[in-house]
Amino acid sequence: MVWSGMAFLIGAGTGTFEFETASGVYTEQDCNPTRTCSSTPIGAISTAAAPRPRAFEPSLFAWPTVMGCPTEDRAFQP
Repeated sequence: MVWSGMAFLIGAGTGTFEFETASGVYTEQDCNPTRTCSSTPIGAISTAAAPRPRAFEPSLFAWPTVMGCPTEDRAFQP
């Protein structure tokens, strides 16, 4: 992206922002907070060259509950 004569390369994922920062390629990061809440496994991303990132920790945990009485004509069957 070019804005006002300046070039920007925007990228980085919520769980991979440390890798993108270390690459020196990106000029800006746009991590998605929604994925922070929904993708706990992001914290487990690692490679042989880069150990598991420690700066990323999930800050919200949700305990979903299904309420209702299942019957033969409903999609949800426990």
